[in-house]
Amino acid sequence: MKKLIWLIALLLTISFAAKLENAFAAVKDGQPKEQKQISEKEAGEIALQKVKGKILSVKLEEDDGRNVYEVMVKTNEAIYEVEIDAATGKVLEIEKEGRHDNGREDEDGHDDDDGHDDDDGHGDD
Repeated sequence: MKKLIWLIALLLTISFAAKLENAFAAVKDGQPKEQKQISEKEAGEIALQKVKGKILSVKLEEDDGRNVYEVMVKTNEAIYEVEIDAATGKVLEIEKEGRHDNGREDEDGHDDDDGHDDDDGHGDD
């Protein structure tokens, strides 16, 4: 009976050591091992599920330490940038191009030259 317990303990230790070794192998020289990621085509398909239109471009970029696809989609009304996590395929952000942080856009699609928002949109004081 003691031999069986020792054998089980030995097998569990070896199994745990192998899993631990695999975990350490995932990090090489302080850099994570290359992760699998979705393709450009998959990123485009995901973007089109959120914004109906035509894909203008798909670019893989690094943002805040992770790979993301920036997919530009043109609709009848505007152009949208859809940001997708390359590892998970999760949509991180959808942004309408030509918009400002305050969510307002001038009639001509530009900031007022004097830096003030006027009610009439002409930029005069």
